[in-house]
Order: sequence, then structure tokens, then C-alpha cells
Amino acid sequence: MGCAQRPDTGSQARATESAASSAPSATAPSSRRAPGENPFGLPAVASTTKAGDFALVPSRGSLSQAFEQPEGSQSLLYAGAYIERPGERDSAVVWLTQQRGSVPNSLLIALPRSERARMGDIVLKGASSGSGLERAIVVSEGESESPRVRALDASLDVAAAAAQREDTLPKSTFRVLRAAGELGTTLACRRGEQSERFLLIAKDGDRRLGLGFAGRALSFPSSSCRELPLAPRVHAGARVFVPVAGEFVSAKVVRDDARFGRVTVEYEFAAEAKESSVGYGNVATELPR
Repeated sequence: MGCAQRPDTGSQARATESAASSAPSATAPSSRRAPGENPFGLPAVASTTKAGDFALVPSRGSLSQAFEQPEGSQSLLYAGAYIERPGERDSAVVWLTQQRGSVPNSLLIALPRSERARMGDIVLKGASSGSGLERAIVVSEGESESPRVRALDASLDVAAAAAQREDTLPKSTFRVLRAAGELGTTLACRRGEQSERFLLIAKDGDRRLGLGFAGRALSFPSSSCRELPLAPRVHAGARVFVPVAGEFVSAKVVRDDARFGRVTVEYEFAAEAKESSVGYGNVATELPR
């Protein structure tokens, strides 16, 4: 059965879905596991999606590997996929790589159809490369189902930030982030003496599952984490914390560029003074104690 056609995703997405429909069916990585089973012990949940919806899900290979890796060393790579058949515990999907399989609903991040965003909104989307999760800020005027955005998650030098490329998002392939603590927002979580950056991908009561540096997936009690604001309220000279190689370091604000959702900061790393442009959603004003 081919993936349901969604009428508003554009010709490239339609071509991808058509190719996926003609591809041979692949065995799901969880085909010999209980429905909804996942590598992190999250409870099975029902899907809120419909056939043809776009979602962000773990890649087929990384999900399979996470089942075999010991706790604490698991990693996940998220990618875009179309929902072929939503289920009570897991859902059949077609990845943009044309592979088919199933993913536990507890690890699936749904993206609403016909979402609209306006200038200054921060959105969650798939990475432009096709693999990964990204946040971006809307820079086009007015309200649109296909806004123009700039990516936020890479720290850049000041010149690169000023010249950053803008992308136009296809309809129904993003979600507006409205509050700290939503799936797709940033957590600062305490590990030993350090606080590390994690992208929140699942919740289970008091547990938080996040993606850290190099895609490492770790679970924390919520008391070990602090939710970062979507847009920090900072001023020149303020003391903040920014992630460097996944760990938060102390930094001083040089300026705040709200138009493009970036804060220029100065900090010291490996005994060397640095200046970087850090995207909104990645700037902490406080760390977990």
C-alpha cells in the first residue's frame, strides 16, 4: 500500500512519496518486538497523526542500533517521514530515503498540517540535509504556511551569521514552538559536574528523554534539567551560558539580534577567547543546580 498522498507538500514531496510507494517493502526494525516497544522503556502511546501527515522520527538504522546498544551509549538520528498507517502503539512510515518500517509512537514527533507562522516565530523542522532536527526563526513578513526561515542551532562566527542562507519551508513540514518544555525545545541537564545541552524528544511523567551531542539519547529526571527559554531576554553585558561541544560554558552577551534570533557572546574555551553568534533556544540564563 502506497503512502497516502498529501495535497499540499509540493512537487518534490509528491515525487518522494510516489517513489516510496513503488519501492519494495522493507522489514520494520521492530518487526520481532512488541508493538510500541522502544529502547528507552517509554510506555506505548496512541498516535495523534493521520495517514499522509509528515513527522520527525528516528531513522530506521539508528532505531535498530539503539535496541542493541547499552543504556547510556545509545544514539538516535531523526529524519523526516510520511505516516503511512498510524497505530495504537506504533506507526508505519515511509522515510524520505524511500525505506518503509514502523516506529514507536512514543518517539514520533508529529508536525501539524497547514501550520502557519509569522515573523519572529521559532519553528521545529527537519534538517535541511535530510537527517536531524533543527529549529529556525521565521524572517519573512506576514503569516504564511510556507515561511522563510534562518536556522538557529549551529553556533556561527559573526560574519557567517550575518551572511546566513535563508530557506523557504514547504507547507506542513514544521511546527511552531510556543513554550519552553515542548518537544523540540532545549534542556540543560546536569551530568556530574557539568550541564549539557539536550533536545527534548519524549516525556514520561517525571522523565525526560533528550538528544545530546552527536545524537546521544539519554534519560533524566526532570529535577536534573532546566528548560531553556525560546527567546532569552538578555542585554549587553549580561552573563549567560551557551553550549560548546555539548557542554554549557559561561559567556558574556555582546549584543542581541532579535530580528534573526541570535545572541553574540564572548567566552573562554581551552584558554582561548572566543566570540560566537548563538541561536535562540540555545542560550541559558540559569543552569540546573
